[in-house]
Amino acid sequence: MPEKLKLLFNSKYNYPLAEYSTWKVGGNAEILVESSNAHELEELIKLGYKNNLPVTILGKISNTLVSDEGIIGLVILNRGREINLSEKQTPLKIPKEDKTVIVSRHAESDKSYYDFSDLDYREIEGLEKVEIKIDSGVDLSYSIAWSLKQGLSGLQHFAGIPGTVGGALFNNIHGGSRHFSDNFVSLNALKEVKQKANLIMVCGPGGVGKNTIIRALLKHNPTWVRFTTTTTRRPRDYEKHGDDYNFISADNFREKLKKGEFVEYNELFEGVYYGTDKGLIEKYLSENKTILFDIDYHGAFNIEKEYGDKVQKIFLLPPSFEMLTERMHFRGDSDIKIQARLPISKEEMSVASLFDYQVINDDLEKAITEVSNLINLKTRLRRVKLEFNDMNFGYDQSILRGTEIKYYILDITLSLAKGDQESMDRARFVATEWARRKKTQPRISCGSVWQSLSLETKEKFNLPTQAAGFIIDQKLNLKGYQVGGAQISEFHGNFIVNDSKTATALDILEIMSHTQKLAKEIGINLYPEISFLGFKDGELNKYITLH
Repeated sequence: MPEKLKLLFNSKYNYPLAEYSTWKVGGNAEILVESSNAHELEELIKLGYKNNLPVTILGKISNTLVSDEGIIGLVILNRGREINLSEKQTPLKIPKEDKTVIVSRHAESDKSYYDFSDLDYREIEGLEKVEIKIDSGVDLSYSIAWSLKQGLSGLQHFAGIPGTVGGALFNNIHGGSRHFSDNFVSLNALKEVKQKANLIMVCGPGGVGKNTIIRALLKHNPTWVRFTTTTTRRPRDYEKHGDDYNFISADNFREKLKKGEFVEYNELFEGVYYGTDKGLIEKYLSENKTILFDIDYHGAFNIEKEYGDKVQKIFLLPPSFEMLTERMHFRGDSDIKIQARLPISKEEMSVASLFDYQVINDDLEKAITEVSNLINLKTRLRRVKLEFNDMNFGYDQSILRGTEIKYYILDITLSLAKGDQESMDRARFVATEWARRKKTQPRISCGSVWQSLSLETKEKFNLPTQAAGFIIDQKLNLKGYQVGGAQISEFHGNFIVNDSKTATALDILEIMSHTQKLAKEIGINLYPEISFLGFKDGELNKYITLH
């Protein structure tokens, strides 16, 4: 167990996860810690990766089956608490044919079978749109109450569904015909990348020691190269053309810019340009070089847009702002230049959290070693921002689920409608009524186990509803079917309950296997709506077909 993790967080060892699960099922977590905000969550994930620990993030464990064997590695209970209201407000325009709307599987339901159609509606056109930024670990019910108190409409359709905001997005939960993706704008996440980076962005304020660290890294790694940025500023006494920078005139720089020879450029001061020559990058890449960049954060982000997972962003920080000023004096900068530079340094340091990793240059040798270790990571984390078109949303589906690429959601930006009195009264009623009706559903369960049937299946078999529970109840006669401590609910066929609190994950899998097999015998395919954690590769295939 890493000492830093022991010191910073209240860790538990071989701790049962069943007490956290709405199903009250699951084995032990090898190491269990709790995060209270997005920043702490990010730090924990990075600590796990630096110490070669498998990392699993858990919210309310409400739509998930955890293996009886538990989960190895670092298990983080995501308990974020922060919601921030953005000042950004724009008119809400809902087009007549909104291509982002996901086709619901709950249309034309049999009204006797958990009908919510009278609560189903979309916010009216013409309201203002307000963005909120919310930690992925915030409880969904709290986020609904918070948004309604702020006079914001959109989340009320998900009242009564247990879980966190991150879990809601992961599964793209639905309430009637509404999906969580309807309100989604973007997210910040850590993406797992299983390859060493080629393009290393070493950023930080002037005087933090970027050049010193890069030179030390090159000395110990002769196959690495330092990218030579092109600039129009005057060289310092100790700088060499072609080594520290390519020094050219402003007119020459502008000419190259017109020809599109730079991946990115920045005018730091009037007439003082910095640019990244695309041809030189491509040359080094063709030679399979590890390329180190001393570059400002604008340039780092622009290069990342061009080269994606080939990029690793490392931000160097000083121990303090006062120490940074001292270092500027030490390297010979004038008082006038330092005073001009300090506001820029503050701006640069304000974006450090957007980088993949941050390294404090307090002890030079230690900082060199830490940066070197980060560059050599074969499995690393890249901080990314995903927007709507990146998400591959579908019914109970997003890019976060069912893919080999791991994303750890840190925070989410949602767009909600700022309602008038009438629309907010309606939103509050819908939230209250959704929650009231959901209370009639079994409690010691994970929610609905099976996806709703497709409209095509409903029509093919002339069914009154697309609800999987109807098939289990009326066609398979499985209500009350029991294996061990688990049982198909007497009240709702799509719920497997653990009322005795003695059920195991294996009991539940046996019930799912039996249900899926019988459904297939009458020509109907049932697919799980839930997620599975802690199971070995191929283990689930012995029992059920996942999709």
